Amino acid sequence: YLDMNIILVEYPGYFLKTNNNNSDPNIIFANSLIVYDWIKSTFKASDNQIFVCGRSLGTSSAIYLSSHRSPKALFLISAFTSVKNVGSDIFLSIFVEKIFKSIDYIEKIKCPILFIHGTKDSLISYHHSEQLYQKVKNNNNNTDIILRPNMSHNNFNLKEDIIEQIIKFCSLMKLLANENKANNLDLNEKNDLYKIPLEIEKLIESYIFDINEFEIEEKI
Repeated sequence: YLDMNIILVEYPGYFLKTNNNNSDPNIIFANSLIVYDWIKSTFKASDNQIFVCGRSLGTSSAIYLSSHRSPKALFLISAFTSVKNVGSDIFLSIFVEKIFKSIDYIEKIKCPILFIHGTKDSLISYHHSEQLYQKVKNNNNNTDIILRPNMSHNNFNLKEDIIEQIIKFCSLMKLLANENKANNLDLNEKNDLYKIPLEIEKLIESYIFDINEFEIEEKI
């Protein structure tokens, strides 16, 4: 639908990189800048061709990145103000260092920003996105927040809750080169694009449930 190439960045110390336990926020933030600059240099891309998207913990590095670079737009799904504030919501603030402080960087962002959050999210309250939105909207008129009534943190409709909202926002802000193509799509039709192929689904399950059986070979 968006006619874009997508690059997914894995945090050090997460998922398959289990032999690297360095999940220091500063290193994660630095990695986001490295990847962004690598995209620009490798693919000869301009800032005007790069969209940044983060979900949950990933929103913090996406916000940091967008405050230090100039992407075309930023999409934030289930964002939070800081890890400590998330801990406060579930009475764990005394155990959580105030890290991943998204609230400290959000005002520096100049590109269009879309917040998407589910009102049924019990892990990160949608009030976090509301606070970030209120913090940035006075300095950035090209921002919007969408609260989805049937969306929780891990249960949502990819098509209706995420893809359609991004397309509408991009169309409103005139961000897509293929805007006519996006507007002419019948998004209400069922589309196999949103179904995970069985082979990939099995592969994902094997990684998730047999993670300790994998040995990652470091290659130079």
